[in-house]
Amino acid sequence: MTTGRVIPGAILIILGALFLAANFGYLDWSFVASLWQLWPLLVIIVGVQFFFGSRHQWLAAVLVLVVLVGGAALVILDGDRWFDSADLKTTTIEGPALAGVRGAEARIDVGAARLDIGSQPGSVAATGTFESRRDPQVTHDVSNGTYTLEVLQKNDVRIFPFDFGRDRLILDLAEGVPWKIDLNTGAADANLDLTGLTLRELSVDAGASSLDLTVGPDVAANARVVIGGGVGSYRLRLPRDLDITLTTDAGLSSTDVDPGFQKNGDVYHHTGTGERLSVDIDAGVSSINVKLY
Repeated sequence: MTTGRVIPGAILIILGALFLAANFGYLDWSFVASLWQLWPLLVIIVGVQFFFGSRHQWLAAVLVLVVLVGGAALVILDGDRWFDSADLKTTTIEGPALAGVRGAEARIDVGAARLDIGSQPGSVAATGTFESRRDPQVTHDVSNGTYTLEVLQKNDVRIFPFDFGRDRLILDLAEGVPWKIDLNTGAADANLDLTGLTLRELSVDAGASSLDLTVGPDVAANARVVIGGGVGSYRLRLPRDLDITLTTDAGLSSTDVDPGFQKNGDVYHHTGTGERLSVDIDAGVSSINVKLY
């Protein structure tokens, strides 16, 4: 067997092992995505093949191994850059009083970040913190009885940033008003526990992500959940009392849907006595798990 086959095969095996470990929760998707910062190693490997691959195949294999070990050592020895969060800055999120608010929207676009979004009773529309190296833009607006929260990350002009997986947003949204949530994130690990929230619409546009979503039983009429993603793991918990239509366009994904659903092609339906909820999942190479509770 030649190194022309061994090296690409080894790279595919390593990538597959990383994706599998992230799929089962042993690695964060944000960490796996951050490894793309080592893309220059591929250029070096191609160069080694050009110089030595045809005449000195085993020398080329040894040099490639040295390059890969050097990349691993870079991750381990330069741990501060990859894992340390000591230099993160904390931005406090404090929304206005809930009095007079009849509906609410949250627009969140934070790139690669860890997300924890939940609900809270009380008189304040939203509270939370955002830990980030960069200065986020946080705005609050109340107009015609609708509260709008925007949390936007100001991205640096960098093709491969060095802060994957360090940013973290912790956000609690007010109970008692219907919410529309628009979430746009990259390499993220997101935990959305919306059990106490009145959900009107949730839109998630994710990259290489791990998403845990729990929808509460209190939803607006004809509520919607729309999830679009690439490589990732998506775990959904939905109330048994709701009348749910689940549609999947999952590509090369594994799909595990609660037996309480009846399947018809890519459409699953669960008959409940409560409000209607439609759930659309459009994912790439992913693991999808949907359970009723």
